[in-house]
Amino acid sequence: MKDQQFYELATKQLSNKAGTNEKDQLSKLLENEEYYRKYKLIKKNWEKINYDSGDNQFNVEEGLSILKSKIVKYEPEFKWQSHNPGFAKNRYRYNWIRAAASIAFITLLSAFMLYQLGIFDSKAPVITWNEKQTVPGQKSILTLFDGTKITLNAESSLRYPTKFGEKSREVHLNGEAYFEVVHKTERPFVVHTNGIKTTVLGTKFNISAFKDERDISVSLVEGAVSISADMPDDKVLLKPAQQFLYNKENNEKVIKAFDALEVTGWKDNILIFNNIPLENVFVDLHRAFGVEFELSDESYKKQKIKANLNNESFWAVVEVIKFATGLNYKTITEKGELKKVIFY
Repeated sequence: MKDQQFYELATKQLSNKAGTNEKDQLSKLLENEEYYRKYKLIKKNWEKINYDSGDNQFNVEEGLSILKSKIVKYEPEFKWQSHNPGFAKNRYRYNWIRAAASIAFITLLSAFMLYQLGIFDSKAPVITWNEKQTVPGQKSILTLFDGTKITLNAESSLRYPTKFGEKSREVHLNGEAYFEVVHKTERPFVVHTNGIKTTVLGTKFNISAFKDERDISVSLVEGAVSISADMPDDKVLLKPAQQFLYNKENNEKVIKAFDALEVTGWKDNILIFNNIPLENVFVDLHRAFGVEFELSDESYKKQKIKANLNNESFWAVVEVIKFATGLNYKTITEKGELKKVIFY
């Protein structure tokens, strides 16, 4: 279905008949490397076909017939579904069909030539994915086969292939992770997170992209990264010590300076809260220790906390919260295991 949509949108774009919405749809499809490559081939050959040249008009059907016979020789299962000839009664729709058929001819011809040259196999390799998930109170360190080191925060998941492709190294993150990417100029490292794509060659950076949180942040410690959201040409380049913030609710994007230890300290069991609302502090503490923190009086949710917790024990952290808020606390256990701390 997407292939058909791509051919139609590409034809309209190259025929200067695409509307604003159709241009947006095509731009979205061109984020896919395969469609982008096809579009470049089609555009390159577009001028070679004259749709309104009378008797000298390019014979689409004949070209397709010859091409089909050649491809079937190598691909016995290949099938081409021709258009309904009844549409020819309408000149506009007939011209549209010829244009779409010509697009298909160019695409198939390009693919056939690449196949003959051995540039790609007719059957794309199947990508096998691994997934690492963490629970509250758990962090995990992964070293990928290219040497890239990833520290995965609690309540996070990372999908990565068993083998990277020849042109790029792509992973999918939900949650938070700190990346130390090995430099490979010819194969950029790409992190996909809830509509945000971060592309790097070799660098150190932190991404926080939890599904249930409003903001996605990309914080660059070292090197350089390119970030794109929504449209392929909507790119932001970050410099070291810069943080990209993306608000998923209003689509707002901000670049600002950040404190590296405050943002990335979690990987070394360092938690820094600099005037952070108590409700947000409790979220981070739940991830760090795997124990729920709760307020019996919700009027304290917005109370801001300042604290620097450097590898502190769980109970030391609880006492810091007690001192900072003036609240007391009680604990809830199940089967001898601590489950919740309630401040009141």
